[in-house]
Amino acid sequence: MKNLQQTKIIQKQFSRFVVVGFINTAIDFFVLNVLSFLTGIEKGAGAAILSSVSFLIANLNSYILNKKWTFKEHSAKGISRQFTKFFSVSLGGMVINFVVVGVLTTYVQLPFEIDDRIWLNLSKATAVGIAMFWNFFGYKFLVFKK
Repeated sequence: MKNLQQTKIIQKQFSRFVVVGFINTAIDFFVLNVLSFLTGIEKGAGAAILSSVSFLIANLNSYILNKKWTFKEHSAKGISRQFTKFFSVSLGGMVINFVVVGVLTTYVQLPFEIDDRIWLNLSKATAVGIAMFWNFFGYKFLVFKK
């Protein structure tokens, strides 16, 4: 019975995490595309750096929404330590983002023509999907564990 209850809690948290993830992803993509438009950078190491900047901006929003809504953590006690843990897990996600976007936009040649900005966004979507699992389990079991 207790395992069933814990499973339902995790499912609810994961569902909320996915909603927060969509919001953060929208912020991430918006910032990435604005930066790409303003700088003209669409691929390679520059694209990976822009992707990291957009990821960090979205991450601040992620902390607030995941803390308050996904994991229902309302305590202000130890907030600096908690944010440090959150940021550490997120850095792992950022490294995943950086590597995936950098590798895909630099080394993967598609068998058909595709606009560089579209490929940048598809690469980013792939990176987000991979990093999502890393982040959820890190936040659940390291940052907001009860």
